[in-house]
Amino acid sequence: MSSIFTIKNSHNYANNPLGNYTSARKEADLGGTLLYDNVPNQPQIVEFDGARRAMHRYPEGSFGLGSNGGNGADYAIINNTIGEEIYLSYDVYYEPEFDFFVSKKMIGFRQTPSIPAGQGTNPQNRGAVIYTQIDQQGRVSWNIYDHQMTTNFGERRGLPTYFYNIERGKWIKITFRVVMNTVNVSNGIIQIWIDGILRSTVTNIRMRVTGSPVFLNQIAIITFMDTGTAVRRNQNMYMDNIYVWHYDPTYLTNNPSVKRGQQTFILSDTLLTPNGEVAPPSNAPPAGTPNTINIIPQVTTATVNFAYGLGDSTGFQYRINGGTIISNASTSISLSGLIASTTYSIEIRATNSFGSGSFSPAINFTTLATPPVGGNTPIVVTQGLVSLAISGIAPLNSNPV
Repeated sequence: MSSIFTIKNSHNYANNPLGNYTSARKEADLGGTLLYDNVPNQPQIVEFDGARRAMHRYPEGSFGLGSNGGNGADYAIINNTIGEEIYLSYDVYYEPEFDFFVSKKMIGFRQTPSIPAGQGTNPQNRGAVIYTQIDQQGRVSWNIYDHQMTTNFGERRGLPTYFYNIERGKWIKITFRVVMNTVNVSNGIIQIWIDGILRSTVTNIRMRVTGSPVFLNQIAIITFMDTGTAVRRNQNMYMDNIYVWHYDPTYLTNNPSVKRGQQTFILSDTLLTPNGEVAPPSNAPPAGTPNTINIIPQVTTATVNFAYGLGDSTGFQYRINGGTIISNASTSISLSGLIASTTYSIEIRATNSFGSGSFSPAINFTTLATPPVGGNTPIVVTQGLVSLAISGIAPLNSNPV
């Protein structure tokens, strides 16, 4: 493995003592200087699934960084050896019934001193923040602070905006890549792979300008749930096998097809990682979830169009109101035999010869009471990736998820 990778930092928890994960251990394990630790002694080191892991706790009634002990973790390590092009790989497991009713963050990088939350449009000469975020529905997106922001808080860039739905009850392998921009030029790159599938690529990022920090030099472990609402049930997330790395220069010289610098990986490119993730995987069911779901209801019929951005499917399946699963060859579904003025839900998943992916979140729609009047001009209501197009002028009660 050493002939392929240069490991900047790495840690699994096999040799950590059980119990509190102290500030001193955090600093030693990730090989740098602890910048802050907002949830002391968390996560906990426990035995789980045959090994010692870091357990991030979300007790019922807790708030993210609240006075009642908080939940998850929020600490950062300064390490000035991270560099300009870097990969971060780790394994994560969410319990089968994990409730994402409050959004939460995940591991990321910063340039220190970094752009503070709430000052995105006034970055001055501070550094970028690059991490991922999970929303209330378990959907993953980027959360970026850089020198071309139009909002004060982290921006969700790239298409699709939400590129993965967290699967509960299984270990997930995550790798993301950050390539710093040329100073004052918007040519930075971020890419993310989940379970060996390239999920998102965002280009034209301006992380550094004249006078700002030159390198990525901070690893941030941010897993607390946002503080506005208390957690509804006791639940845990587990993490292991953290690697900060890049490809060995000799390996890149001997393998010119491997992307480097301002080159971007594409879906079919091979990615090898220190934690055993290999992209693209073989003999695997679809890894993505259908998105950009657009529904046009009529009185007794409806047309459903959707998108699927990965190349690992040969067909699709859907179910209405959680009922019988029906196969469909394309990204357009025609529904018939519906009842007027009735609310239905639809879920869609991708399939191939090795199995089925995860169903999309259920989307509700209501059939019209009378035939549409005035043609077929859609009125579009959008929330996240979901849009509901309503034909004519008949009323519609919709609850897009």
